[in-house]
Amino acid sequence: MPETHSANANGNAANFAYDLLVIGAGPAGIQAALTASACGLRVGLLDEAPAAGGQVWRAPPAAFAMSAKAKPGPDQLAGAAARRELAASAVDARFERRVWNLRPGFEAHAVGPNGSEVVSAPAMVVAPGTVERIIPFTGSTLPGVIGLGAAT
Repeated sequence: MPETHSANANGNAANFAYDLLVIGAGPAGIQAALTASACGLRVGLLDEAPAAGGQVWRAPPAAFAMSAKAKPGPDQLAGAAARRELAASAVDARFERRVWNLRPGFEAHAVGPNGSEVVSAPAMVVAPGTVERIIPFTGSTLPGVIGLGAAT
């Protein structure tokens, strides 16, 4: 677990320290965090989404349910497996954190559900993700048809 110093009564940021800080919980960030953790490092993982997965393995909202007839695709299966592996690991995954500043010495300033956080480590992996992957379908190029990235 990270070394933690909670926010004080004055509302200062909570501080967290790790051996490695990974920013971005898409496929690359998940694998970097899991690999470092398996090597014995204390790893912090920050992402602004509510769950790991990024654009490629985006976790469906809890309100979405697949019908009993529907079969998950390979990306859904891979994303679910990665989220299970991450949850079972020692990685301190901190979701719904928006990193707004990076400072020399590998310090990240983030805003999360409980306010400001300062996260530091002697090493950092930045895995900011990829562009949205659009799968073409009949009508996908018509005016007004947009991808998930444009809709969120």
